[in-house]
Amino acid sequence: MAVVSSSKPILSHRRAASAEVALTDLGIDAKRPETLPFVDEDATAGSETELHAAVIGSRSDVDLPITIEESNYFANAARRAEAGDTPRRTLTRLEDWLDNARDRVWDDSWIRTPLRVLSPNARQVL
Repeated sequence: MAVVSSSKPILSHRRAASAEVALTDLGIDAKRPETLPFVDEDATAGSETELHAAVIGSRSDVDLPITIEESNYFANAARRAEAGDTPRRTLTRLEDWLDNARDRVWDDSWIRTPLRVLSPNARQVL
């Protein structure tokens, strides 16, 4: 792997000026944050990325285990296990995983926060 070292600025004055012109053409003034496209009422802060989130919380407060328990898959697995159409261990393993989540860490999930605990500004944005 080659490493490039330079004392030159990353953006030349000309390129920096053209970036400033482009922002100005879009109506964005770097000295006035309210002109940025991702403030105030944009809950995503302009982010178009998907972040890998992990939530630490109880099974009853986190979206992933709640969604699994309320899913058709879970209901069907319970019904099939009850009827003897599928091994009970399939449902038991899922229930064990839900009951014994390591350190109450849920990957790829969200926390469910009651609206009443949010600030007035957060409620307005939502």
